[in-house]
Amino acid sequence: MLALGGCGGRGVVEDGGDAVAELTRATLAEAVARVERHNANVAVIDRMWCRMGVRVMWVEGDKQRRESGEGVLMVRRPGEVALSVGKLGQDGLWAGGDGERVWLFDLREGVAWVGAADPVSGVGTGLPLGIEPGEVPRLLGWSAIDVADVRRGRVTAIGDRLWIEPRDAQGRATARYVFDPAVEHPVRIDLLEPDGGSAVTSRLSDAERVTYVGRGVAEIGADVAIALSDGSSELILRLRDYEPAGERIRDAAFDFERLVRAHRPEEIVEIDRR
Repeated sequence: MLALGGCGGRGVVEDGGDAVAELTRATLAEAVARVERHNANVAVIDRMWCRMGVRVMWVEGDKQRRESGEGVLMVRRPGEVALSVGKLGQDGLWAGGDGERVWLFDLREGVAWVGAADPVSGVGTGLPLGIEPGEVPRLLGWSAIDVADVRRGRVTAIGDRLWIEPRDAQGRATARYVFDPAVEHPVRIDLLEPDGGSAVTSRLSDAERVTYVGRGVAEIGADVAIALSDGSSELILRLRDYEPAGERIRDAAFDFERLVRAHRPEEIVEIDRR
């Protein structure tokens, strides 16, 4: 039996065989078309600068740490990310990466952590925040999805929503996406553990349209809630004041050595991820 049900959904097919195969093919074709639409929507996002309201929580040793305030998000393809959190013009946290390394500066405690990037896992970084900074664009729904992986993957229709779990050529699934027909962006993204369980979940809402002059328009979720499944970390963002041309982006935002000279941490912790 193949169950593709839910309130307002497509019901349950109980008679197996050709009926199940036909419904499965139809759902897969719909998923491929939906992902192609998603990829077209995010194709223009090669860089972004925006302001944001931020709330962040993480567990450090036996302490629960919290920061809230205003921040800036900078993204530049293919792998550069910077995210700040502060109050009254003073940064408290600065997280980021350059595609090869990731880092987190705790400016209140005078400590910086740095280590090799690991985009395959996306979590378990060794950073106190616990989320791979380089995965932030994917958790915001700004990254393209490989259509070939969708064809190899698993698709479920629940109500009007499609749950899409792409799989690579080795059969590995690293993420799951949920699409709602009412919006262009994913409404939920899960980064997965090797056993298929969710390691981190991002929930996106409040669609807004960002114009890239001469190139097109991208619809993105402006309210984003990212949380580790074990409850040890969460990041709540409200994006606004978009500058898609990225004119305020500076190379120094993605350069660890220059950030060290600027922030002057008292201690630098090297993360060993072997």
